[in-house]
Amino acid sequence: MKLLTSEPGKIRRIGRKLWLICCLLLASLGLVAYFTAKKKPKAPTPSQSVARSVPAVQVSGGALFRTIRLSGTTAPIKYATLVAPRLRGGGWHQSQGGSISTGAGQAASTYSDSQTGAGSARAVFSRFSSQGGGSTAAAGTGGSAVAATGGGGAGGPAGGGGMTGGRMGRRFMATLTIRELVGAGARVKEGDIVAEFDREDMLTQLDDFKAQVAQMEAQMEKLRAQLDVVRKAHAQTIYVSKANLSKARLDLKTIPVQPDILAEQLRLTAEEANANEKQLANEVPLMEVSLKAQMRIFEMDLQEARAELKRLESNADKMLVRAPLGGIVVMRTIFRGQEQGQIMKGDQLMPGQPFMQIVDTSAMVVNSWLNQVDAEQVRVGAKATVRFDAFSDLALPATVQVIGSMPQAGGWRASYVKQIPILLKLDRLDPRVIPDLSISADVVVEREEGMVIVPLEAVFREGPGASPFVFVRGPTGWEKRPVELGLSNFVAVAVRSGLRPGEWVALERPERLSTQ
Repeated sequence: MKLLTSEPGKIRRIGRKLWLICCLLLASLGLVAYFTAKKKPKAPTPSQSVARSVPAVQVSGGALFRTIRLSGTTAPIKYATLVAPRLRGGGWHQSQGGSISTGAGQAASTYSDSQTGAGSARAVFSRFSSQGGGSTAAAGTGGSAVAATGGGGAGGPAGGGGMTGGRMGRRFMATLTIRELVGAGARVKEGDIVAEFDREDMLTQLDDFKAQVAQMEAQMEKLRAQLDVVRKAHAQTIYVSKANLSKARLDLKTIPVQPDILAEQLRLTAEEANANEKQLANEVPLMEVSLKAQMRIFEMDLQEARAELKRLESNADKMLVRAPLGGIVVMRTIFRGQEQGQIMKGDQLMPGQPFMQIVDTSAMVVNSWLNQVDAEQVRVGAKATVRFDAFSDLALPATVQVIGSMPQAGGWRASYVKQIPILLKLDRLDPRVIPDLSISADVVVEREEGMVIVPLEAVFREGPGASPFVFVRGPTGWEKRPVELGLSNFVAVAVRSGLRPGEWVALERPERLSTQ
């Protein structure tokens, strides 16, 4: 009986749940129908339907630019082209033999006794040839002598055995071999060694020449000492000659007590001593001039040898090439047989041949050409935007810096097509910008600020020379509205009056206009 009485209560509870579920479903359906009806668009009027079927664009305010597009390549402002060194020198030579004609062993003074043995004097100052050779200077009375000897061999200054004539054996190679070289694209600093040419032969010549110049300097000191000996020997000869003259004059005082023959001999001896003394006295300035001239010749040879030594040192330094500025290394190309490739270690170059460029990428320019028809529109200082073929996402600002004054022929074009060179400086740089990149540049030739900008196809005219107008979309359809135009380019035009930013204009003529 308990089981039967419990079943009706359970059935009532299930019925209530079903009723609640049905109410919730009905409420949900009602809400959906309400919001759907609220969002349903109203049926457009015929004029609005036609207005929405015409292609249109919403105008906006801003600046309009008229530009000229150029093409060109990038280039650095600062760069250095390095060439294979041109070796200078080889003009120094020493005269054959190289001896000084008035060396210490090249003046002789002899005192010869008189035939009577009483001591008549004779002084002779003789100059030997520049072939060198020993000589003796003797001065004395009664058998005493002062001698100065100089051992002279051909080829030595003042008998000193110097450099043996001819040129210094200088020889420069027709080509230069690269021994060391930095890689292309490397970044270097100012003063860094970027290339070294084979200079072993040059360093060997330099060492030999240093030794020879040092030998010449030593011979120069020796020559000065020997010439001083010559002067003193000549002065001693003059002193002896004066002494002989004094003796001859004293002997003349004995003529009254001498036989006639001996008296005549004494007179002749006195005359000879007087003539010799005058001859030696007259030779003093001539000898000084001769000695100074010969000394100057040797000094000039030494100076020339020192100058040649400096040239050799400079040549050795030139074969060690240093970077004149910091930047990126750009290698030149060279032909190897029938193939062309970048210069590398081991290549042989001619003197003066360019082999490398060092580019300072901190300041770059663009080299371009301007058609002579557009030349009057571009001015120095005009702004431009530069885009790079290699990097589609890169655009950099630039400024026109130089415009050529004379047109030039346009490459492979007809001769009457002229172009004017133009240079633009990049105002901002990017690490990817390197020399010789192809670019396109839009140079601004005119601009207007604060205008309403519309596409050119949105402006209509009834005929040539007629006033312009546009079709503006209103609440009831398209309205025809006259406008005042300003600057235009190939795609857009500035509207000075007649439009406001945010309005919609038709890109095609609408079939029907608003009647209001």
